[in-house]
Amino acid sequence: MKEEEWINAHIAMYEFFGGATRILTPDNLKVGILSNRKYEDPVVNRSYQELADHYHTALIPARVLAPRDKAAVEGSVGNLTSHIIARLRNRKFFDIHTMNAAIRKELDRFNDAPFQKKDGSRHSVFLEEELPFLQPLPRYPYEFAQWKSATVQLNYHIAIDFQNYSIPYEYVRKKVDVRYTKSSIEVYYKGNRICSHKRLYGRRGQYSTIPEHMPVNHQLYSEW
Repeated sequence: MKEEEWINAHIAMYEFFGGATRILTPDNLKVGILSNRKYEDPVVNRSYQELADHYHTALIPARVLAPRDKAAVEGSVGNLTSHIIARLRNRKFFDIHTMNAAIRKELDRFNDAPFQKKDGSRHSVFLEEELPFLQPLPRYPYEFAQWKSATVQLNYHIAIDFQNYSIPYEYVRKKVDVRYTKSSIEVYYKGNRICSHKRLYGRRGQYSTIPEHMPVNHQLYSEW
């Protein structure tokens, strides 16, 4: 699983729940947790931490080699997977949307099935005991972002995916941190945002240049 799929799965999960959990307890996979040692604070992937901050969620990863930390979840996932595969094993699907609709139908059937040894169902327990404790979703969902370091070139631009974006010329030869999503590029120097651009697509080698980023003599030449 790539980092983007991991983040998008969380976004879809919160939309499905209709709220955000106060705590997330992920496993220690590298797209989420970079390091989780016994006597040290866990080191979280930067994009994953941004997602948690966006939804006001605390990240407390499961302990290494402590299967009891996630036994109940893995047991339920195993039961759900077996249920759905068994119900759909003889059906054929010709597009992903039809298959997802069938999976969602079986998921609802699984959650609405009454318990054998107590009253209610998984869905009723969620509505009564868990939904009231969820936090409201923010106005806008989190947009997956990636980070990279770049050195500002002599032409006061940096390159991201073969497209060029201007930086204020006084940062030439400085190392900057770049946060980029599908729609925008943000550039930081020592933790401070110094500029942003709308992300470019299409032909390689395009330039997004803000006139204020150019030296005065270059601005004059550009106007001429």
